[in-house]
Amino acid sequence: MEELVEQLLFLARGDNDTQPVKPSLFDLSALAGEVLRGYASLRAETDVMRCKLCALLLPTYKLSGDEEAFVRLHDTMRGLLPVVKAPQSRALLLVTLYGCTDNALYRRMAHELVDPWQVDPSPKKSKLSLIHRLGDYDRWLGHESVDS
Repeated sequence: MEELVEQLLFLARGDNDTQPVKPSLFDLSALAGEVLRGYASLRAETDVMRCKLCALLLPTYKLSGDEEAFVRLHDTMRGLLPVVKAPQSRALLLVTLYGCTDNALYRRMAHELVDPWQVDPSPKKSKLSLIHRLGDYDRWLGHESVDS
């Protein structure tokens, strides 16, 4: 439990820009394994926490090549979409689904939720993170020129 708290504090410092960043090469499969060991068995009690957990695990399953777990979680996330009403949680699900599947419907729905936030002069960090993440996925998946 202490290690989990330390990891969460580390992430919080990164979110607050108080953790210095030192780029380096690393083993992505080892990172995926670490994420799965730490989070795959967690059960969230609220829709917001379920969305955050799903958004963490789906890319991890994709990167680790665990197709069965990926499909299972993908189906779970699709089932969550109609019941999640909080806009940021819904956007987190849609952006993650789009980034992991390159599905045009998820892309359109994610942009419908996230694009209006771009006109906000000072969006919350969580919204700004989703704006950047969606833009990154568009670039990585080759959709940047379509919207520019």
